[in-house]
Amino acid sequence: MNFPRKKFHYLPEEEFSDSNSESGQTFIEFILLLLIMITLSMGMVGGFNNTVGKQWRALVKAISLPNSTNDFEI
Repeated sequence: MNFPRKKFHYLPEEEFSDSNSESGQTFIEFILLLLIMITLSMGMVGGFNNTVGKQWRALVKAISLPNSTNDFEI
């Protein structure tokens, strides 16, 4: 039994391509990822600076306190 072959109609490349909307989507994704990375970086730097600041304050306080035995302990 022979079935008739179907003929496929392929769309021309201009009708099938959607490069303008993909280009805009890529730009939006890049901007969103950039904002997320900046937010995470600022949060990490803020936490790191706070911790380092506390250590420096403790060190300065330990150095500046009068000590009768003249030995250095933190």
